[in-house]
Amino acid sequence: MKNEIWVTCSCQQQKQIERLIANSQITSEFQKKGFKNFDIEGHAPIISKMRNEALKYYNNFAEIRNEMENSIALVGQVGSGKTHLLSAIANGLLQQNISVMYFPFAEVMEKMRENEFALKDKIVHQAQQADVWFLDDLFKPVTKMVNGKTTKVPRASEWAQERMYEIINYRYLNKKPILLSCELDFETLLQINDAIGSRLFEMCSSYLVTIAEDPFLNHRLRKVYHA
Repeated sequence: MKNEIWVTCSCQQQKQIERLIANSQITSEFQKKGFKNFDIEGHAPIISKMRNEALKYYNNFAEIRNEMENSIALVGQVGSGKTHLLSAIANGLLQQNISVMYFPFAEVMEKMRENEFALKDKIVHQAQQADVWFLDDLFKPVTKMVNGKTTKVPRASEWAQERMYEIINYRYLNKKPILLSCELDFETLLQINDAIGSRLFEMCSSYLVTIAEDPFLNHRLRKVYHA
């Protein structure tokens, strides 16, 4: 009897990729984000550096996937393109049949609080087990009045920190990659929770870009500053 070789046909592979995309919770708009449609023309050098670092991470992913430093963090200025570039990575990985879970921090935290936390354990488990976890806007700040002045306060309640530690520590111990975007730099993350911040820093230290606060780098305000 001849040896039989089983292969997956292209149509089955495409259906599997489509299932992964559907399960990723990446929105249809973010599915359009790629490296080719990320505009760097006329932007500050840090924006080009961020794109290059994200592309390097994507190209090296297969080699570093099982290492401790297998994650990437883009942190700092709002509207600088962090989520676009991480979405480009996520979309590319999905096309390689790698599962990605998109986790917009503020929205998912609210979802976990609904129905008296009935979904909490399920969501935490999914975030722990996904091949790649796309954590978008960790501890996303909210503007509040403090001593008569407006200030940005991180959404970092004790409960939120506990949930993030559950997921991040599991992924840290099991060397499971994280795509991280955050308005806060690592100095601030360490002040909020050094156990979370130090684990993320170790995992992302080979692929880390910090964009200093500068409203001119906020592409959403380009019509204001480039009129």
